[in-house]
Amino acid sequence: MPNDSELDFVNSENARRYLRQLPKYEKKPLQEKYPKLNPLAIDLINKMLTFDPTKRISGNVSNIFKSNANFL
Repeated sequence: MPNDSELDFVNSENARRYLRQLPKYEKKPLQEKYPKLNPLAIDLINKMLTFDPTKRISGNVSNIFKSNANFL
């Protein structure tokens, strides 16, 4: 669950209230679930899963990862 500062992009107070009432789960490191995955791939996935779309990696940046690293 995102913290309050990560909800700044949500304009609707009803939507913010709904998101705050959802169950909270601790983030589990991807490297624990996928220990053989390249650290660059884990970094890219984490950036793609950022809750706030204004802070999330863009398609252009993810293409740079893909074209410069052979990790998938």
